[in-house]
Amino acid sequence: NRKELHITIGDCDEIDAVPAVFDVNGIRVEANGASCKSFTFTFDNAVPANPLINSYYWEISDGATYNVKNPSHTFTTDTGLYTIKLVVNRGQECSDSATTTLRVYPGFFTGFTQTGVCVNKTTSFTDTSSTRYGTITSWQWDFGEPTVTNDQSTAQNPTFTYPTQGTKNVRFIVTNSVGCVDTVRKPIDIMTRPPLTVAFKDTLVCRGDSVQLEAIGQGIFSWTPATNILNGNTATPIVHPPATTNYIVQLDDQGCLANDTVRVNVIDFVSVQARADTVICEGDSLQLSATTNGLTYEWSNTATVSDPDALNTTARPIDNPTIYTITARIGPRCFATDNVVVSLVPYATVNAGFDTTICFNTTAQLNGATDGSLIGWLPRVGLSDPVSLNPVVNLRQTASYILSAANSLGCVSRDTVVITVNREVVAFAGRDTSVVAGQTLQFNASGGQTYSWSPATALSATNIADPRGTYNGSFDSIRYHLEVADSLGCTDDATMLVKIFRTNPRVFVPTAFTPNGDGRNEIVAPIAVGLSKLDYFRIYNRWGQLVFQTTVNGKGWDGKIGGKEQSTSTYVWIVKGTDYTGKTVFEKGTVTLIR
Repeated sequence: NRKELHITIGDCDEIDAVPAVFDVNGIRVEANGASCKSFTFTFDNAVPANPLINSYYWEISDGATYNVKNPSHTFTTDTGLYTIKLVVNRGQECSDSATTTLRVYPGFFTGFTQTGVCVNKTTSFTDTSSTRYGTITSWQWDFGEPTVTNDQSTAQNPTFTYPTQGTKNVRFIVTNSVGCVDTVRKPIDIMTRPPLTVAFKDTLVCRGDSVQLEAIGQGIFSWTPATNILNGNTATPIVHPPATTNYIVQLDDQGCLANDTVRVNVIDFVSVQARADTVICEGDSLQLSATTNGLTYEWSNTATVSDPDALNTTARPIDNPTIYTITARIGPRCFATDNVVVSLVPYATVNAGFDTTICFNTTAQLNGATDGSLIGWLPRVGLSDPVSLNPVVNLRQTASYILSAANSLGCVSRDTVVITVNREVVAFAGRDTSVVAGQTLQFNASGGQTYSWSPATALSATNIADPRGTYNGSFDSIRYHLEVADSLGCTDDATMLVKIFRTNPRVFVPTAFTPNGDGRNEIVAPIAVGLSKLDYFRIYNRWGQLVFQTTVNGKGWDGKIGGKEQSTSTYVWIVKGTDYTGKTVFEKGTVTLIR
């Protein structure tokens, strides 16, 4: 056996150097630090990683303690000064601790806004900071201009002129009287001209109407020409030109200028033309559309229109006919209307007939009805005439047929009929057999629910599956015909031959056979007479080898062993069976194979 002891060696001096530094909500604070956003803080210690450190223990002067590396704590008593102590490996070897003071005065928020964004023009900064406890006592600005060294200020609301354009990263540090310090960083873009956009650059107005223009930006606005305009020194003047006019807007941001243009096209009237009248199938939808120079649109019959305010929209009319009116407007008093008439044509009525069930391998007559002019059945397989209302169908398995009919407009209706094909009836009367006169033969037919035998000669009944036959030897054979039917009346028939021998129950086996391919005496087979069961029929060669056996009456040997023809020889056979009285019949003999 071998035992191992693993010893981890670390530097306790590094643990002894635990600094009094913590991260509070992501802000590193040293002794006597402050955090002023919330009563809840998440602490992270600055202890270097060391494999000898096994535990962390925090003590907070409000009575809370934690045994995790990075605790989160909510101060619930009051604002003020709190002592925070961190102990590593408390009560163990290589233990050390550090203590710091935290000022808790939440409600200190800093921020600023600025106006003026042009290069070589004055940019004004406005302090938006607020504090819940104490007062703000100092401001430190860094305007983020890398090309100069005088881009700083301690004023609360300073101004600065940027000598270059581009994105400037402004830093703003604010301090309050209770020791809270916070920093805001925000990028601002200094450009060659102030940003200016217009809500639209091209519009229409009818002669005599007015329209309100709109410009977007910061500064002083002025519009030209100054005629036919109200509030021309605002961002949203109202104009009523007598003819098409280009209005130029100028934005002045402390001497920094930008311009844009709005074209107001003056027309005498609104034109609108709706789509042509149409006819649709009842219940269908259609696309409404129009051609117009209007600016806004509205369709009537809003309950049947998907979007009444769209120039192109979808409608599903319910009245016949339905008139849709479109109103196109340019201003409140300048509009025009047009109509489209939608006529509805009902779908063709169609009835594929009743579902039905047919017997296997028989035909069915489909009986469709419709007032449509065009008809057709699907699928076409098995139909005598797929475009006739009454085709004949020949099926071997269940299928569904769909009758489609259309009116003169092409409105197609459909209905379905199911033709169920009943399971095939297979009649079985029994195998041909032989009996001895005076014996009773038990029949065991199958295949249906009702049975009918004919002729009735020697039978105990003709309407059951298992009648008994008793024969007196007055005739040599009789062939019975059996008809069976299922619950739906589907029928099938079969026959059975009964040979009658005037002898005791026995098995007849020929004395010789000639398997030479001439079709005569090709096999040696047992012919059981008066037996209800053949237990076995076996053939042995001269060495006692079993060459053939069967339990089927009339099944024989073809003179081959393993597929190889045997030469002329004599073979021994034995047979065992049971007659209809239950008595065992046993016989044996020889048979000669002749080549």
